[in-house]
Amino acid sequence: MSALVYPGPRSHVMDYLSETGWQVTGSPRSELFRQYGLPEPQGMEPGPLGEIVYVSAARPPARAR
Repeated sequence: MSALVYPGPRSHVMDYLSETGWQVTGSPRSELFRQYGLPEPQGMEPGPLGEIVYVSAARPPARAR
């Protein structure tokens, strides 16, 4: 498991993408279940990395000059 963790410096993905021109949204797992009308599974505590946030990003089309 330790081989899957990067110990070095990192950027928050939502901040990084926003700063580089992407339109970004983030949703916690519980919100995704509600959004799709599904019951949230019981007994699933946040793991060692904390609450997972699902990130969606879209790059707006380039503006014509």
